[in-house]
Amino acid sequence: MTPTPLLTPPKTKNPTSTSRPNVLIIGAARAGSTFLVNQLTHHPDIAASNPKETHFLSLGRRSEGFSGPGDDTTINRQIQHSLTAWESTFLPAQRAKVRIDASVSMLYYGEETLSQIDEYLGDDVKVIVVLRDPIDRAYSAFKYLQNRGYETSATFTEALDVEYGRIGDGWHHLWHYSSMSRYAEQLAPWVEKFGDQLTVVDYDRLTNDSATVCDELITWLGLDPALNTEAETADTRAVNSSGELRSSGMQQLLTTCRKVGWLQRAVKAAVPFELRERLRSLNLRSATASESERSRLKGELGQDMERLRDMLGPMSPAWLD
Repeated sequence: MTPTPLLTPPKTKNPTSTSRPNVLIIGAARAGSTFLVNQLTHHPDIAASNPKETHFLSLGRRSEGFSGPGDDTTINRQIQHSLTAWESTFLPAQRAKVRIDASVSMLYYGEETLSQIDEYLGDDVKVIVVLRDPIDRAYSAFKYLQNRGYETSATFTEALDVEYGRIGDGWHHLWHYSSMSRYAEQLAPWVEKFGDQLTVVDYDRLTNDSATVCDELITWLGLDPALNTEAETADTRAVNSSGELRSSGMQQLLTTCRKVGWLQRAVKAAVPFELRERLRSLNLRSATASESERSRLKGELGQDMERLRDMLGPMSPAWLD
């Protein structure tokens, strides 16, 4: 099924600079955006910022950093605060017809992001949203942080119990497990602003049939999917995944490589991203929230999911049934 637009308000064309993006993948976090970017950028006319997440449009105006465990060495270092720094992340992408910023914080911090889009990009921008079952997304975020040694709660239930306290204390968005899963609330202003320049991708369909989904998106972006020949030999397994650890020792080694600056740089230079991800994923086995945890979140997110179903209509993914 070809991605379908939601609304069709009139748009004023305002072409963006070649040193800025013309396509935004805005979220949701832990819903496959890294995998999607890796697949799309096999196309010769598509490139992405380096790093993939600049957070400039969503968080660039923040003067204070986030205060959760590890935030000072992760999210706080990733945010591009200046226009010059943000534009420099697109230097390798300037010749591409499609230039992607895939900062998944943009969906959650919509008010700030939409204001920045008006200032720096204008109207001639396309928006892709990848949505995952909101409970699975929240649990994936929990396991992702837990496996990296940042999550201080022993269980998902305990983490949900303290979520709003963490938000008040300034922990960054990935810790906002249930709050980041309120898609309808976050998506509504984007739908209103972008109309047929916005499309929604279902995470399950992306992971199960990535080739078809990417061909549809490439066509929607106005490019020829037949040119995407490198995708035929690309690794189509999901990246940046989370789950239950098979070996805590292996994870500790990976964590040490990530936290020691010079060692991280050396590993990145010597080991391709796809291989690093394959090694990391081999140390994981599938894990899901318990029935009691799912029931709790269904109760908390039920109204938002109903609103999302009404908003998306025929585009609604199967997990909304």
